Amino acid sequence: MISDMSNVSLMTTINTSLLKKTMDSNEALMAELIDGLEMANPQSSAPSSSSNSISNSNLDIYA
Repeated sequence: MISDMSNVSLMTTINTSLLKKTMDSNEALMAELIDGLEMANPQSSAPSSSSNSISNSNLDIYA
């Protein structure tokens, strides 16, 4: 029984760590994408940090 609880705790810790790394990677990739879109279309204004969506021509990105 104690072994089962240790395994559950270990798996929860591993899953939490992987989720955090995935979220960090997604944030970094989103930042690179936004920078690339701004460089490709310099006339557009910088996106608002309070907005959850960024629209650039026909491309819609939802965070």
